[in-house]
Amino acid sequence: MPMKPMKPCRQPGCPELIPSGEKYCEKHKALHPEDVRSAEARGYGSAWQRESKKFLLMHPLCEECLRSGRVTQATVVDHIIPFRGDKELF
Repeated sequence: MPMKPMKPCRQPGCPELIPSGEKYCEKHKALHPEDVRSAEARGYGSAWQRESKKFLLMHPLCEECLRSGRVTQATVVDHIIPFRGDKELF
């Protein structure tokens, strides 16, 4: 079975080829710790998915757009104060 082709590292200017499924070469992984960890490892597992869907149903308009005078449907949930695993902010 053929393997997927190697692709370039996402770090701008890096010519290093990496396996498919990786984002950065070994040299640049340390510069992007949040991109290397999975969403679940960062605190955005199934509980977050459930709660974010509930939040969007209760708050269907984009807060940033409303501040600018535009009415736009919200498509993502973002923290005003960074979450960082704090259950109170969750």
